[in-house]
Amino acid sequence: MIPFEELQKQSPSDRLKYIYDVLAELTAKKEKSKQFVKPTIEEVEYYGQIIGFKVNGEEFVSHYEASGWKRGNTLIKDWKACIRTWKIKAQERQAQAPVITHRIVKLVCSSCSAEVNTKIPVNQDVTSFSCKTCGRQSLQELL
Repeated sequence: MIPFEELQKQSPSDRLKYIYDVLAELTAKKEKSKQFVKPTIEEVEYYGQIIGFKVNGEEFVSHYEASGWKRGNTLIKDWKACIRTWKIKAQERQAQAPVITHRIVKLVCSSCSAEVNTKIPVNQDVTSFSCKTCGRQSLQELL
């Protein structure tokens, strides 16, 4: 770049040409810096760590390699934005996942051999149940 004092010494047309040249150079640099660069698996996983999201870098890179680094018909401009989107979608899926509170078990009474299917809370032990046939607490879960 030409120092301002030297630029003032030039003719107006030369100054204008110089300003256009500088603007063209800056525009070219800006466009070049916006050019998409594919991330490595390590870069994807590292960025996932930064934003608190455990992402499988190989899966992410393979997914977008298969589509030519496109989302729909649009070329990807910012792969970090894609990871943030994956994080949001994963959180939404997790929030929508059903919470399992009960399980269905097949119980057999060790006293009278009666069998029954019943629904019990996930964290409850089957030994607290009584057999409906003989009344004893001798039920065992059939696996």
